[in-house]
Order: sequence, then structure tokens, then C-alpha cells
Amino acid sequence: MIGPGPSSGSAIGLVARGSKAGSYVAGYSSAWGGTQWDPATGFLAMNASDVQVMDSIPFAPSDAWHTIRLEVKGDTVKVLIDGGSVIQEVDNTYLTGGVVGIFDRGCQVNIRAFTVSAL
Repeated sequence: MIGPGPSSGSAIGLVARGSKAGSYVAGYSSAWGGTQWDPATGFLAMNASDVQVMDSIPFAPSDAWHTIRLEVKGDTVKVLIDGGSVIQEVDNTYLTGGVVGIFDRGCQVNIRAFTVSAL
């Protein structure tokens, strides 16, 4: 669980299949990879030397706690916010394992729980 939400220009979220080649990144932000959102938006991106936003959805995080789940199985990448499946993409860019983690950019992140599980 992550909270409260980021301020303008900041971002928080999860990383999966991280390597020197790149990773999948999911979370919420007001800006990512040159894309600006107002208000803050939930997103899924490929983060390498060139950030590519794969999809985004409206999400106003407020100052409440939220559960963000990033599932990566085979070539399917799914983001769930507060239990609802909000973004799902099929992509074969990063098919092997790698680093899993939490990121923040320009904000303090409070974490109540962090779990890594095999799907």
C-alpha cells in the first residue's frame, strides 16, 4: 500500500523485470516520459533509454492510501489500483526476470506493505 499521492511533477509506483535494457513501470504521476497529465493519472510504461507510455487511466489519488499491483506473466502486463484491473497490455519486450521494486521521483513515499509473489 502506497500513500498519500504525489504532488505536481512527481511520481510513485512499481518496477518489474528491471534490467540494464529497461523495465516495466506502473504507478501514478502528473508527468512521465514527457507526457503531462492534469490531474495525476495511473499509467503503465516501458522505461528504457526512451520512455514509452503504454496506457493511462484517470486516477485522482488524493491523500488516501492506495494499493497498486503490477502483474507480469508471460507477455501480459497488468496494473490494478485498489483491487480493480485498470490497465492490461500484451507486450514481449521484457520476457525474462529481473529487478522488482518501488520507485519515487520527487516525493516522499510511505509504504505499509510490499510483497513479491510468483504468479
